[in-house]
Amino acid sequence: MSARPRTTHAFVLAASVAVVMALGACSSSGSATAPTAAGPAQPTSSTATATPSSPAPTPTPTATTTPGSPSGVVMPAAEPAGWTRVYGRDTWTARTVSREFTAYPSRWRDTSNHGRYSGLAKVSVAPGLLVVKIGSDKTGPRVTAIMPNLGKGQRNGRYSIRARTAAVGTGYKTTWVLWPDDERWPLRGSMAWPDGAITGTPTAIVHWATPVGGQDTFSQTASNTDWHTYTIEWIPGRAQFFLDGVLVGTATNKIPATSMHWVLQSETVLGATPPLPTASATIQIDWITMAKRA
Repeated sequence: MSARPRTTHAFVLAASVAVVMALGACSSSGSATAPTAAGPAQPTSSTATATPSSPAPTPTPTATTTPGSPSGVVMPAAEPAGWTRVYGRDTWTARTVSREFTAYPSRWRDTSNHGRYSGLAKVSVAPGLLVVKIGSDKTGPRVTAIMPNLGKGQRNGRYSIRARTAAVGTGYKTTWVLWPDDERWPLRGSMAWPDGAITGTPTAIVHWATPVGGQDTFSQTASNTDWHTYTIEWIPGRAQFFLDGVLVGTATNKIPATSMHWVLQSETVLGATPPLPTASATIQIDWITMAKRA
């Protein structure tokens, strides 16, 4: 995978659209300007760089293994010391999704320009799960970028999501990214976890807050098709990434410092060839939490 900064477009929160209710269990982004049809471009991962040394991480609360939970691990009841939860959701209905999420609108194309976003139209609920489905219709690949808690930005944060993915064929990826509110990338930097092909393994990335770009990356060997808890912990001067509560990388170089919003962006991979019409992907989310410094 390679990093390729692209011209960003202004970010406008899309109005929520109707959510399709799915019954039964499903399988396994200066001043803002008007958005263009291409939508806001997002960075992607590249070759891993050396991990800077850093202070010890904040302890992660121990999650309880629960057979009744769709993923086997319940949402932690509280945040670690020093953090205050601002959003948490582990029960899903069409009403809560439409009230608590915004999404990139259908007039925007994704980063590769192969796909087009779908608002909330491809987001549904199943027992205990939020479900995102991406794939082709007669207009081509349709993808989704959703923002929990109405896409509100923060200058620090702790972001956790428990999810798994499944795919038919290849060509789709996740880039679940903290993106600058003012859209000034690469100047403001960004942070993504997990990033990578749905059929592959996840990578954590800090794109440096500098006009010339650069990044730290932390590649993992875990399978995206298994249930995992992905956590970004961001404070001034430091970003840390956890997989199932285990620290997998710390970055301290040119860390983003301006307000960022969280975008769960699921889209086509970069490359000259779009996904085949028969390719598709399903993302299941058990729970999501967001916190800020207490």
